[in-house]
Amino acid sequence: PRWFEDAGRVMDLEARLLPCMPTLQGRSREEATKRVFGNDDRPSEMEYLSAYIAGESRGVRMSPGIGHPAEQAAFELGRQLFFHRAGPWDFSCASCHGEEGKRIRMQDLPVLSRPQFAQPVVSTWPAYRVSNSQFKTMQWRINDCYRQMRMPEPNFVSETTIAMNMYLAVTGRGATYRGPGTKR
Repeated sequence: PRWFEDAGRVMDLEARLLPCMPTLQGRSREEATKRVFGNDDRPSEMEYLSAYIAGESRGVRMSPGIGHPAEQAAFELGRQLFFHRAGPWDFSCASCHGEEGKRIRMQDLPVLSRPQFAQPVVSTWPAYRVSNSQFKTMQWRINDCYRQMRMPEPNFVSETTIAMNMYLAVTGRGATYRGPGTKR
């Protein structure tokens, strides 16, 4: 994620792709966002595009923007959201990703507030999910975590999801991008 002057906001990959669809393809925003996440039958166009574009950055050192005041504000909001407890189970992202040695079923849960654990995670999304045989984006991963915490699903490319993505990307900066990756 970084600040884009032409859009006047901090954007991640999907947020940057979305305006191109109406501008370059002549589609309405409603049509472009009708199916941003795939289902059991097939991935979405956004997931395919994200995986293709991200693959072009393989081998590049990750360096999200953090110099612009809006980037700093997005990082700070993402940090606050990561630790903010809410919802019917009083969970935060840190409830699962805040201590070493935690697992859900057979899945290790990395401490995403520490660079050494965040780097291998952020450097491999978007990713092919073996569990459903599809590519998924970081936007999807964030939304799915909110769903698992029984919290309202954030809007696609919202300030919330971009801020969370910014927090994770800045925490994991310096890693070499190795994606799209493979996840369980």
